[in-house]
Amino acid sequence: MSADPSSFRFVSTNRRVREDRRFVAGHGHFVADVALEGMLHVAILPSQHPAARIVSIDASAALAMPGVHYVLTGDELAAATDPLMNGLDTPKVQRHPLAVGQTRYAGEWVVAVVADTRALAEDATEKVRVTYEPLPFVMNAEEALKPDSPPVHPAHGSNVLLDRTFVWGEVDKHFAESPRHLRSASPGGRNSTVPIETFGVAASWDPWRDMLDVWASIQMPNIPIRSPARCGFRPMACACIRMSMSAAATVSSAASADRAGGASGAPARPSRALDRGPAGEHARRRRAWSGTHFRRRRRLQQ
Repeated sequence: MSADPSSFRFVSTNRRVREDRRFVAGHGHFVADVALEGMLHVAILPSQHPAARIVSIDASAALAMPGVHYVLTGDELAAATDPLMNGLDTPKVQRHPLAVGQTRYAGEWVVAVVADTRALAEDATEKVRVTYEPLPFVMNAEEALKPDSPPVHPAHGSNVLLDRTFVWGEVDKHFAESPRHLRSASPGGRNSTVPIETFGVAASWDPWRDMLDVWASIQMPNIPIRSPARCGFRPMACACIRMSMSAAATVSSAASADRAGGASGAPARPSRALDRGPAGEHARRRRAWSGTHFRRRRRLQQ
């Protein structure tokens, strides 16, 4: 017989939440609370096209605004930094923080504006004029698999980046011996933790100590360590990563620290994720069960 739940101290017992007290008392520590001397703010201009070639970028009107210090484009950033890591042996599929040459999904970052205040930086993004040439795209994962489907990364030549089969047990034998077979398809909708998982980062470079100081509301310490390393810094040896920001609320470009959602998320373990331009990263699962064994066909994209 199972033990009486009332005998447990933690399981099946209502516990008072301890971390709420500092928020109620106004002692939460958010990225928006970090006020560094001479700190500038960055606002992002996203693409409104699911797939488009970037013809030209005119930032003259934004740069003419008082308090605007710089307008950074994807071409300039890519020339000074390495591509982001994607975990696959796909040298012709490169990701960058800002779009380079073309956009591949609606909302992809195109330009970063640096200004004295956040409001000024956001206003300046409205002055940046980007000329696009819309490109064909698909919204369906099965359509993205077809050879004639518009490629998200034309240099790669396909929307399939990895195709592997994982087998546990004697799957073929069990299927052959089974008197009945069942086939089903379970399409899944788009899945993203972006709306509720807002991130905020503040950073300061100290040339005298040769130290990069980073405040980040993020649960994965390897990201704020490795990302600056690909930008020319040496963070493993000379970086201070402060991850003590309150997880209950962080700051983003569209919400204040007190209102933005906290860090949460679902680890990405897709059986099939397809390179679909307007979709970004997507996943669909297709599994066949045979007793306790199943065969999973896995295609990872983007």
